[in-house]
Amino acid sequence: MHSSSRTALRAALAGLALTAACFARTAQAADEDTSKPAPAPAPPAEGTAPAEPPAAATPTPAPAKPATPTAAAAAAPPKEEPKEAAPKSNAPPGEEAEGFHFGSYGRVRAATDMRGGGPQYANIVAHGSRLDSEPYAELELRNTQYPEKGMRLRVISTLAFAGDPFHYTGKFETKLAIRNLFVDVRGIGLPGLTLWAGSRMYRGDDIYLLDFWPLDNLNTVGGGAILDATKSTRVQIHVGTNRLIDGSFQYQERQLPSPTGVGSVSAQTLNRPRTIVSGKITQFFPDNQARQGFKVSLHAEGHLLPSGVLESSTTTVRSPTYLPADNGFVIGAQATPYGFGDRDGFAHLFVRYARGIAAYGDLSTPFGLNGERRASGASEFLVAAASNFQVDRFAVLTGAYLRRFNDASSAVYSVNKFWEGILSVRPYVYTSEHTGIAVEGSYQYRNANVLDNWGKHRVPQVARFSLLPFVTPWGWGTFRRPILFALYTATARNESARLMYPTDDPRSTRSVEHYVGIGAEWWFNSSSYP
Repeated sequence: MHSSSRTALRAALAGLALTAACFARTAQAADEDTSKPAPAPAPPAEGTAPAEPPAAATPTPAPAKPATPTAAAAAAPPKEEPKEAAPKSNAPPGEEAEGFHFGSYGRVRAATDMRGGGPQYANIVAHGSRLDSEPYAELELRNTQYPEKGMRLRVISTLAFAGDPFHYTGKFETKLAIRNLFVDVRGIGLPGLTLWAGSRMYRGDDIYLLDFWPLDNLNTVGGGAILDATKSTRVQIHVGTNRLIDGSFQYQERQLPSPTGVGSVSAQTLNRPRTIVSGKITQFFPDNQARQGFKVSLHAEGHLLPSGVLESSTTTVRSPTYLPADNGFVIGAQATPYGFGDRDGFAHLFVRYARGIAAYGDLSTPFGLNGERRASGASEFLVAAASNFQVDRFAVLTGAYLRRFNDASSAVYSVNKFWEGILSVRPYVYTSEHTGIAVEGSYQYRNANVLDNWGKHRVPQVARFSLLPFVTPWGWGTFRRPILFALYTATARNESARLMYPTDDPRSTRSVEHYVGIGAEWWFNSSSYP
């Protein structure tokens, strides 16, 4: 490269460096100007006289040294960005927060009969001991909002899983059900009015030891209203439908020749959902906010099933069967003192009478029909009770019912005309803040209006004893969950109870049977029942 070219290149680079330095000094000066309240006066240039002489003989003070950017930033107060005001929630005091919530109920257990096999469950009544219940879980997702003051909006979905888990079957399958899928809104029109629509478990108080809702336990797709007319009076109304597709009582689907002449199409030849209307009124004394008080409820249901035609064959060889319309009703009452003892004390008393198709329950197919294929002669009478009482480290839970059922047939002697009942008592003692022992004793019987093959009237009876040491992380309380427990159960059957089982069933030969196991039960953050 020629020397002139190198000289030009050096000059260009020097110019760029000088320009960059000037820009840097300018930026630094700008930063200093913005970071200082007022700039110090610049000193006069060398060799230049001041424009005006000093007013006094005192020497001119030396100019202040320009502050570095770091020092200036430290001296200046920090600039605060304006903060957006947090949105104000309309949630009333004591209500759950806005947003998504997760809740769950579940139980799971592993057990052995101490003979190398699984446990042999022993209930002989419709609603036996909860200890024999299969694994079950519910997962609830709920979104709660308060669109405006005094209004609450909820969207609730509950997915249920029933049956043995994968580890006990080896199959990637389970029984699934959508137990809740509904929307409710409170505070539209009247402050105490709640409206809801969707698919819902619609139920009241239960008997915990028996896993049983004796007064009201409906499963429908529909809607309803709940009105707290006053602080002491609650009124509930509901209308909905349900349908059972198993069997051929309410639903039938058949493969029929396609109208195009190719293949077949599926057609609903029988489709008759059951319509259920219910109403309930509850009076609280002194009011529904009191921690201790008394309540009385009156409950009624009406069931209506339309007529239909059951196709007996895919050909015309057999004539179809006409299924007439049917109906039924339920009336019942409940009385409950509550709030006594150290925590969660109550005593429920239920009375219920059902007639027609309502006597079989909303999720059951009627059996033992009359000559007209109707359930008009069926009836159920039920008296039930449950209680919880706790003082200090001692507690006791009870549950019992007595039930009379008659099917709709005209037969005098029938296995479907019977009395049955159960009494279960579970005392607790807490051995420490987080441990305890419970024992449960129960007796159940079933007395059908029938004779066996030898002309003998038999009354199956079962007595049971269970021991449950448990761990309760949340401390004392019969309804504190979760709990982890060990379990030992002994069952004694009389001869009549053993004869209820097929000959090859092990229970048909065992008068006394045992099983041991471990398990867990939990519930948290689930939406309350209406």
